[in-house]
Amino acid sequence: MKRFVTQIIADYISGKKIEDFLPEVIDKAKYCILDSIGCMLAGIKTKEGKILLKSLLNREIGFSSILGFPQRTNLFNAVYINSTSVNILDFDDNYIGHPGATIIPIALNIAELLEITGKELITAIIVAYEVSIRIGICLRSEEERKYTLGHGTWQVFGSTSVASKLLQLKNECIQNAFGIAGANAPVPSVMKTTYGSEGPSMAKNNFGIASIAGLQSGLLAKNGFTGPKDIFDGETAFWRMIGKKRNRLDNKLLRDIERNFKILR
Repeated sequence: MKRFVTQIIADYISGKKIEDFLPEVIDKAKYCILDSIGCMLAGIKTKEGKILLKSLLNREIGFSSILGFPQRTNLFNAVYINSTSVNILDFDDNYIGHPGATIIPIALNIAELLEITGKELITAIIVAYEVSIRIGICLRSEEERKYTLGHGTWQVFGSTSVASKLLQLKNECIQNAFGIAGANAPVPSVMKTTYGSEGPSMAKNNFGIASIAGLQSGLLAKNGFTGPKDIFDGETAFWRMIGKKRNRLDNKLLRDIERNFKILR
């Protein structure tokens, strides 16, 4: 019987330990963390960063940190602000999309709340990069759809991956989390939202929304919500939802994942 793609992904996410990764992969994950922290510290100081703070913070005192700002807030606000500020200056990693934007901020905020160890944090970040980038490669824009920019659309699965690992979800819950995330992913943006003549200051790639969707999906699945586990399979799968002409996401998605580390790109 053919396995759902989410089953294969869930096996990978739940089964990986830091001992499974080469030293250079672990070192690159550490570099990605430092790079993202630097981008968040710089991004929050910009005009757009200050607007984020003014818009989303109030007198509520939470437990989650905003990188580069002393006030704490609730988990969802912190994840949104950090995942947006990391990309404001467009200096963050960009192998395909900006994979770290929907992985590292959410990882740091969850780790802070749950007192996650460094090894657990790094492991979660690596598996999320490997899953997220592979999904992105399969869903990257085709020539006839060059007017769309859908990084946040598929990067919802980066935040889902890292949340699933850090929340220690079981395999079935991970599958549900991916189904929930796919059903709630932001739609692809059109190019004018990033490169328009008026230079909009909005969060161009929807990374804040994508990160919140992944976090929410993990939390809902952990507590019993279900989603379409076959979100990547068949004629009515995620590829159709986001306007692709064919499905390139199949159960071969992770076939080279033990020897070809996308995080090293």
